Amino acid sequence: MKKIYTHFLILLIVSVLFSCKKEESNVPVVNTSGTNNPNQPPSGSSATKLFTLDTAKIYQYSINGTNEQTIVNRKIGNSSYINDLSLSADGSEFVYIDVQGASNGTVYIFTHQIRIFDLEKSNDNSIYSTTDAIIFVVKYCADGKIFFATKNKLDNDIIKYYIINSDGTGLKESQGYFTNLVDITSSRRFMLLSIYTLGSPPSVSIVDSTLDGGTGTYHSEFFSSSDFVYDGTFSPNGKKVVIPFLDGTDINIRIVDMDTKTATTRTIVSGVGQYSFAGITIANDNNSVALCVPGNQSKEKSKIYLFKLDDTAISSFDAKSWVVNKAYIY
Repeated sequence: MKKIYTHFLILLIVSVLFSCKKEESNVPVVNTSGTNNPNQPPSGSSATKLFTLDTAKIYQYSINGTNEQTIVNRKIGNSSYINDLSLSADGSEFVYIDVQGASNGTVYIFTHQIRIFDLEKSNDNSIYSTTDAIIFVVKYCADGKIFFATKNKLDNDIIKYYIINSDGTGLKESQGYFTNLVDITSSRRFMLLSIYTLGSPPSVSIVDSTLDGGTGTYHSEFFSSSDFVYDGTFSPNGKKVVIPFLDGTDINIRIVDMDTKTATTRTIVSGVGQYSFAGITIANDNNSVALCVPGNQSKEKSKIYLFKLDDTAISSFDAKSWVVNKAYIY
């Protein structure tokens, strides 16, 4: 999905999406073509850590969805939220986008920060801050560098890419090109864009930064005009792209092989409402996946689905609340 560039619109649209689901919609069920074993992660998974994002809080779980604990709470006011996070290659810390809104008496100002949380020491430090731009993508890369992208608040077409060390030193800026960037490989070579709906059929593009001055298309994955396509993600090794999408009442995933540029489709959840959303991440084993389907304000909690790309087994558990919108697996 395309990013919304105005902060108030972000909060408003998310609220509308969650609250306007049909009251009579069925509770989502795991695709029964696989093995459904709730609260037990798929066998053979090497994933060890699981996190969920709940507005301005980050929760950590054991890999089967138990032993929940709040590890980050950035709730300062009514306009506090965490936009995204990315785990380091060794899983010892993560980087995240923190957003805080406050009035100075005349105008409402949003401050965007890049923050680092050390899981071993429970340290939480800001390494970059801006009130002039919107930080909309962040990635903890394999070389220990942190990539992030910004949009100018007054002109969203002014895009900048940045590289920074995890201690906040060595900031480097470069020209950016894509307002609909949603992920980048750990090598920083390939970029994944959100769905382009003006084409026929609609498509998701993968850009190779070594081609055409950083704007060359490496591959385009096409979808039906009736599909509702969500933001996808690269596997940590950059060998696969996984894109969730809603087809009728099924949430499917499209798995793209980066080497062969071929794809397969798999149904993960059936019986969801027409306004359902899905966020997806892939663990450091490049196989274990966490897919989050946010709940309904009046009826349902968000649900986390755990599975492997090479296996049909799927497990699931309920998140803390209906506003949990993404799960991160390591």
